[in-house]
Amino acid sequence: MGSALGSLYYNALGFQAPNTAVPIPNNTVGPFSNFQPYLYWSQTTVTQTGSGFGTFSFNTGFHGSNTKPNYLYVLPMIQAKISGTPPATGKGLQVNPGGQTVYDPVLNVTWLANANLAATNTFGLPACRNQGSPKICVNQDGAMNWDSADQFVTNMNTYNGTGYLGQTNWELPPMDPNCGVSYNCTSTGDPLGALFYDQLSLIPGTPVVAAPNIDVGPFNNIEPYLYWACEGATIQGACQATGPAPGFEWSFSFGNGFQGTDVLANDLYVTAYFVGPPTR
Repeated sequence: MGSALGSLYYNALGFQAPNTAVPIPNNTVGPFSNFQPYLYWSQTTVTQTGSGFGTFSFNTGFHGSNTKPNYLYVLPMIQAKISGTPPATGKGLQVNPGGQTVYDPVLNVTWLANANLAATNTFGLPACRNQGSPKICVNQDGAMNWDSADQFVTNMNTYNGTGYLGQTNWELPPMDPNCGVSYNCTSTGDPLGALFYDQLSLIPGTPVVAAPNIDVGPFNNIEPYLYWACEGATIQGACQATGPAPGFEWSFSFGNGFQGTDVLANDLYVTAYFVGPPTR
C-alpha cells in the first residue's frame, strides 16, 4: 500500500525510521530538562493480548495507548519520596539536592529531572540501527519501543550494583485505565496526566515545549508528531468513506516514521497536498 506521507518522509526527505524529522533542542520546563513534545510510555497494559500499553502525549495531553513496536520516550519514576531528601513544603514540584530528581508531594512520586535521559545514557542498551533492529535498543534521540523501555528501567535498577542515583526501584509510570482515551484526566493513579495538567498547568492541545521552526527540505513548520491520513485506492485517489476500524483513522508520525491508526477523539496535525498526475 502506498503512503503519501510515508513517501514524503522516506523518499523525498530521505529519513529512516525511527528518526525524527525535527530534533528537539535541549530545553527547560519548570524543574525538568529535555522534555519531548511527543508520546511517553507507561507500564500499564491496555489490551488483553498484551500488545498495547498506555501512553501519554506531552504534545497534546492525550491519554491513550500504542502498540509495543512503536518508538516513544520514557520518564521513569519512583513511588514515594527518596529517603534522606528534605521534607516537602507545599504542594508544588520540589527539586531534590543535586537537581537530578523532582518530588511531587501531591502524588507522592519522584521523577527524573531529565525527561529524556536515554538520549545521553542508555544504561548499556545498544544504539538502534533501524526500526526494530536490534530488538532491544535506544534510538539516538532517546526514543525506544516498549520492550526496550522495560529493559532500560531494569538496567537503571541494576546500574553499578546500587541502582541509578543509588535507587533500585525505578519504574515506568502507571496509568489509570479508567481514564480511557481522553483529555483532562488527573487521576491520582495517573502520574503523567497529573504532571501535565496539575503541576505543569498545561491545557489540552498545548505541547510541553514548542518544536523549532526549522527548514526540512523545502518545508517549514513540520511538527515531529502525528498527522492525520486516510486510505485511498491510489495516492492520487479520494479518501475512503470509513476508517480502518470504527472510530479510527490512519495516521503518520513525523516523529519516527510510524504509520498506524488513531482514535478519532485524538488531536493530530494536518497537512494537505495538490493532487496531480503521477510521474515516473
